[in-house]
Amino acid sequence: MPLTLNSDQLWERIKKVEGQQFSLIQTRELFRVDEVANERVTTKNVQTGKTCKLSRKNVTFIYEYVKKEGKCTCDVYPEEKIKFMRLAQIIALLALAVLEEIESFTQDEGERLFGKKLRGIRKKDC
Repeated sequence: MPLTLNSDQLWERIKKVEGQQFSLIQTRELFRVDEVANERVTTKNVQTGKTCKLSRKNVTFIYEYVKKEGKCTCDVYPEEKIKFMRLAQIIALLALAVLEEIESFTQDEGERLFGKKLRGIRKKDC
């Protein structure tokens, strides 16, 4: 299934998951989507209460990266140089918000790359 959402459609999907919880693919840390504003998403670590702001620009960039490359993992640092923890949250957030187009994967499910433990998201048709 090709990724077809434009930036505004993607953001509408992100808004729909406000209040829901998601876990990071690699560490299974639990986060909640606290607030979705026009230019950012605020997430909250359920265990520690620490909040993090994810910019709309970065969330859209990662969606477009998956659209172009087919997948994205935390081992990949796209040109934007998104911090690792934020990248992990964006990856997990997209897996939650756009589940019709994107699925999470782990190395245990068949992904292999020279011994690296891959965790990430990919287009469902990959």
